This record gives sequence, structure tokens and C-alpha cells, in this order.
Amino acid sequence: MAAAIGVKHASKRFAGFGTLARRAPYASSALIILVGIYVGYHGLQSLHASGVI
Repeated sequence: MAAAIGVKHASKRFAGFGTLARRAPYASSALIILVGIYVGYHGLQSLHASGVI
């Protein structure tokens, strides 16, 4: 309930809040993909350095 009230108040105060809220899932998914690529790359580097690959 508090989150719904907070969103209502934020949308009244900030004109671009609705656009930001609609785009947030796309930004979140892009960030998760980038972190996954980063972790995977460093994992492969470690495996290569230890001679596993």
C-alpha cells in the first residue's frame, strides 16, 4: 500500500516519472545481461589461467 501511495505522489511531482517507470524493466534487464557477461568473461579468464581450459 505504501508503494502504491508513493508512486501516486511521485507521478504528481515529477512529469517524467511515468516514462521512467515504463522503461525501468528494460534498463534492469540490460544491467543484468551486462553483469552476466562480465562475470562470465572473468570466469573464463580464471579457468584459462588455471589451465582448465
